[in-house]
Amino acid sequence: MTAQIIATTRLPGNALPLHAVWPDLLYVLSLLPPEAARTVAEPREGPAGTVQWRTSAPGVPRELAELPVPERGEAMRVMGLRADELSALAASLAFDPAPRTRAAAALLSRLAASLAAAAAGAPVQEKIFVVGGVPILAAWRLPRTFEAEASAGLPQAAPQGVQGPRQPAAGLPLAAAPAGGAAAGPGYLRAGLAALGAFLAALLLFYLLTPVFRAARGAAPSAAEAPDLAREAELRSELAGLKEDYLSSLTACRPDKPQPPEEAPPELPDPPGEPFLPPPSAGDAPLAMEAAPPPEPEKPPEPEKPPEPKAAPEPKKDPAAKPSAKPAAKPPAKPAESPQKKGGGLRIPPGAKDVSFMKGCWRSDAGIVDTYGNPLYYYYCFDSNGNASIRVEITDRRTRKPLDTCTTTGRASLSGGGVTIQDNGARCQKGKGFNRARVICRPGKSVASCVLKNESGPQLDTKFTYMG
Repeated sequence: MTAQIIATTRLPGNALPLHAVWPDLLYVLSLLPPEAARTVAEPREGPAGTVQWRTSAPGVPRELAELPVPERGEAMRVMGLRADELSALAASLAFDPAPRTRAAAALLSRLAASLAAAAAGAPVQEKIFVVGGVPILAAWRLPRTFEAEASAGLPQAAPQGVQGPRQPAAGLPLAAAPAGGAAAGPGYLRAGLAALGAFLAALLLFYLLTPVFRAARGAAPSAAEAPDLAREAELRSELAGLKEDYLSSLTACRPDKPQPPEEAPPELPDPPGEPFLPPPSAGDAPLAMEAAPPPEPEKPPEPEKPPEPKAAPEPKKDPAAKPSAKPAAKPPAKPAESPQKKGGGLRIPPGAKDVSFMKGCWRSDAGIVDTYGNPLYYYYCFDSNGNASIRVEITDRRTRKPLDTCTTTGRASLSGGGVTIQDNGARCQKGKGFNRARVICRPGKSVASCVLKNESGPQLDTKFTYMG
């Protein structure tokens, strides 16, 4: 198939010609499947010092930023998959014995890092085109370490009229190509260290960005992944219920607080009195201090108390007589306790007749992100009749600070033994907005399992958390 030109750029005068290193990179890309190999555009020398970027993918080329949101999300998901494949191949060739293969692997690792960053919504220097649903990386540049490798392993352009060294065939392994005399020496060592540094930097960048573009990739699941996601949501709901039951059992089995030991009452000193003297032994003269105490005076006899008068017997009550005093008022009935627990999931009472059990505020986390990878959280506050005020917060994916707040109203109703929550479409303070969304919750073993369906998006599992 004839290659088509998707972009034209100007090459700086002091840079290594990109088309001179393309055969080495093309050999490395040939080790990938055809769809993954098309991810990198081919540079060709154009007129007046320009570079023409070509691809064999059929279709009309369009820049990634110009695509509609659904197509852009699918393209970013595919870019994340291609970045994984390119990075894995670059890692496997990082210690290849051929210096030119290592240089091409280092360049491929840098291109994989740029592709991963673009898949996560971060700005990159390269240009991203989508041709027939295939994301293509164009206008890429060579790192400085690759230009150092060129002085050791890559052939230089020969002067006019002088035949340069023969290039290896595109289909032959690079290890079999002659490396030249400059490959063994200080330049070879510098080139190897530079390639190793580039590989480690790309590996670190890939490790840091993996959670971000995997989250963006999960925002648009395919139809084949829907059953697995439903099963995963069911298992997560069951796990949350088991965890809540376990915490409740720990609270019930917590031992009582040990009581401090009772202290013995302090001993009181003996009352002051005469000093105790031992009795004299037989034959000893009595001491002067042991004079006989004076006799105690006799107490006069106590007068007899007159007998107390007996109380008159109470009159018998007539059972037919009506009581004059009013009966004590009954205490007011306690309001029914809510089945929800703060910090726990949604519990739908069996046989519920209304949605009064939804009263309070809830947080919904469906793992939704915007086109830049920033997470969205829904907050619902219901009254006893199911009327809700809804707030959507967009937070920064790095600092977790709020970026924008959107508000709307909604209503909860019983449906098929579960609960359906319908909102009226949110409007944001900075001018954006969201289409109407519906949340459907079904009773589970412990807590309900819920899904969120947007009018213009896929169906996602969401978790409702009671906030009080």
